[in-house]
Amino acid sequence: MNSKRTEYPGKRMDDRELMLRVKAGDHAAFESLVEGHRDRTVNFLYRMVGDADEAEDLAQEAFLRVYKARRRYEPMAQFSTWLYRISYNLALSHYRQKGRRRFEALGEAPATNPGPEAHLASQETVRHVWEALDALPPKQRMALVLTRFEDCSYERAAEVMKTTKAAIRSLVARARETLRHRLRAVIEVAAATKPAVKEA
Repeated sequence: MNSKRTEYPGKRMDDRELMLRVKAGDHAAFESLVEGHRDRTVNFLYRMVGDADEAEDLAQEAFLRVYKARRRYEPMAQFSTWLYRISYNLALSHYRQKGRRRFEALGEAPATNPGPEAHLASQETVRHVWEALDALPPKQRMALVLTRFEDCSYERAAEVMKTTKAAIRSLVARARETLRHRLRAVIEVAAATKPAVKEA
């Protein structure tokens, strides 16, 4: 959700300019912001909550909160940073209200056509990966999603989460170590079930 220039009738405007127009009551500017950020906001929230329908609902709520707060908006930071922060707070509320949630096994079908045993092993590996991500504490998961999936710098992630760069580095390091520990056995099993390559 990097700040960007958005098409607007007769002019190209960046997100801050559009948000200032929203603040002044321009509904078309708000629609342009939603259109420009909706998909990435949904994807971001999906990585946080692990459910497509809930991610859609939370994204809608995030934009509703943006609109409700429009009169208090000040262009002190990137609009996308503000939107990340709103989405982050919604995700934390989701954790508190829903508790631990169920992840569906996700993944694209392999390009090749492996046998049924290999395909089942692949699905099982994906399931374990999502379960390991699901088990991360919310702040570790958020730091990892921002820096590894959303390409945020440590500085920007710290701004979103209202903490320090050192704290973000610590959260990411702990998250990665937890994932390595939880997935070590899964990786070993996957390697053991990988079909051998036949020599020509």
